Amino acid sequence: LTKSEEEWTTSLTLTASYENFSMIVNENPFLYNGNQTEQSTYSVSENGIYRLQLCADENANTQSAAISMDIRNIDKWAPVIKGYSLLPEDWTNKGVNFEVLEVVDIQPDGTDGCGLHEFSYSYDNGDSWTSENTFLYKDNGTYTVMVRDKLGNTSEITFEISNIDCLGPLTEVDYDHTKNIAKTTLSITAKDIMEDGRDGSGLHEFPYSYDGGKTWTVNCTLEVQKNGTIAIAVRDRLENVTFLDVTITNIDATPPKVWHMLYPGYWTNKIVKAFFFAEDLQENGEEGIGLSTECFSFDSGESWTADNEMDMNENGEIHVIVKDKHGNKNYYSIEITNIDKICPTVSLNLLQDSEEKSDVLVLQALASDSQSGIADNGYSWDGGINFGNSKTLRVSENGTYTVYVKDLAGNITTASLEVTGIRKKIFSEITDTLNKIT
Repeated sequence: LTKSEEEWTTSLTLTASYENFSMIVNENPFLYNGNQTEQSTYSVSENGIYRLQLCADENANTQSAAISMDIRNIDKWAPVIKGYSLLPEDWTNKGVNFEVLEVVDIQPDGTDGCGLHEFSYSYDNGDSWTSENTFLYKDNGTYTVMVRDKLGNTSEITFEISNIDCLGPLTEVDYDHTKNIAKTTLSITAKDIMEDGRDGSGLHEFPYSYDGGKTWTVNCTLEVQKNGTIAIAVRDRLENVTFLDVTITNIDATPPKVWHMLYPGYWTNKIVKAFFFAEDLQENGEEGIGLSTECFSFDSGESWTADNEMDMNENGEIHVIVKDKHGNKNYYSIEITNIDKICPTVSLNLLQDSEEKSDVLVLQALASDSQSGIADNGYSWDGGINFGNSKTLRVSENGTYTVYVKDLAGNITTASLEVTGIRKKIFSEITDTLNKIT
């Protein structure tokens, strides 16, 4: 009796042969473990003792033909993973490492099997195999690890990983959306939820940030007084962060727009009236909350009035504050520079027109003004009745002459000069005398 395989196998064949010494052999001569057959081969799929007898006639000594064989190299039983670890056991966002700690390849009778395959582990349901007994799982789920021996007998274990948290907290932000409010409070609601709805690792000790994660706080509310975008961040214990930008546009923190008008707006020596106007608009041009009922202050905010007018007797600055209903203030200043109460400086000089014509002289007015300046038609030689642009006057009679000069603000200065050097009358008397003599 021989066996077809001496190495480890999942099955083998026994083959019987005999020598016939003139004995009569039965038509079905082979008796394998009590099963009579004409076939000399016998398929074996289990370990054990196999007994072969040869069925001959009664004269033959069949007892001497009985032999036995102990088969121990059949292995149909897969190795078993007896121990493994999943680390870390606490919450993590780095993944969970699976490691095989113990594998047993034992036959049913307690003896060793054929041993593990060179590439004994599969982490993808048998699509690929590896010799590595560790594997990093990065997602939660139910997983299967397979192990095989040299003959391809496989077994598997199934386990669940549920402590991987790679999601930032579920975050919602609420605030007052009413138009033109003075301020608002952001309120954050955050929960650390897994993909399947289970609770995650939980919020961090300081979970909230309002500057994109630069600084952190325990406060889930923030008072906001200006429009703009707030970079909110919320984190859990594992530093998984959810970022959320919230843009506030409904706060009226913009002070009113102010402008003014002067009357008169030109040079004057009288009162200048300053009129102030205001309008409450948002930065985007939309209407704001509106002006306060008494929105103007001309004394640095000590008192307020609805009167938008101020009289100025002298040049100087006007400081006005304008506020809206939320108290947003615009500090506005103007300078009054068009009041001129100082008269021009004038001197009157006498010039001769020519040496030959001493009977006619020319008066010349020299004027200057340090503020508004001399008016274009600022000279009068008739007592201030009519003004023109002539700075000189031709005179042919002796006497006192007066020039009136005014500046752009209407201030008038006079200058007088007595003329005594005109000789026209003297020449006439001599002529008359000679005529009489003649």
